[in-house]
Amino acid sequence: IPSDPFKESVPELEFIVNGYAAKGLITVIGGSAGSGKSLLNQILFQKRNDELLPTKQGKAFYLTGADSSEFEIRRRAKAIKENNGLKTVTIPEDLYCVATNEVFMNELTQQVIKHEADAVIFDTLADFHDGNLYEAELANRTMKGFTNLARTANVAVILITHTRKGSKIKSEYNVEDISDSRVFGTKADFVFG
Repeated sequence: IPSDPFKESVPELEFIVNGYAAKGLITVIGGSAGSGKSLLNQILFQKRNDELLPTKQGKAFYLTGADSSEFEIRRRAKAIKENNGLKTVTIPEDLYCVATNEVFMNELTQQVIKHEADAVIFDTLADFHDGNLYEAELANRTMKGFTNLARTANVAVILITHTRKGSKIKSEYNVEDISDSRVFGTKADFVFG
C-alpha cells in the first residue's frame, strides 16, 4: 500500500554524541594518518562528558585492527586518566573478523545487546573489510554488515578511516576525500573529515 512520506511519523534520533553518533546509524570519520581520529573517538567514548561534544553516559566497544593496537589504546586510556564507558573487545584469532562474516557479526551483535553497549567503534574500517576497498559490490556488502549491526542492536557504529594522499594539505575535506570506496561515505548517515 503506498504511503505519504509527509504524513508518516519520523522516529526521533537518539544521539550518543550530539551531532556525531546516534543509535541505529553509521558515522564515518576520515582523516590523514596521525590526525587524531582515534584519539578523538577514544576521548569521546571513554570520558563520556561534554568537554568536546555533548555526550550521553553509556558503554562503547572499541575494536582495533592493524592500524590501532590494543597497546596504543591502553596507553591513551592511561593518558586520558579516567574511563566512564569504553571497553575493548578481544577478537579471537581463529575467527575471520570482517563485517561480511555472519558468525563474527552475529556474535558481536549478541555481545553488544548483552552488555547494553550504545556504540561500536571500528578502527580502522579497512581492517574489517574483506577484499578490494574500491570494489563497490564488496563495499556494499561490508556496509550492509555494519548497517545490520547498527539496526539490530540499536547501536551507533563509528567507522574510522583515512583520507586520500594529498588531502592532508587541504583546508577542508569532502566525501570524495575518504580514501576507501565512495560507498562508505555515501551510505553512511554522518561523514566527518
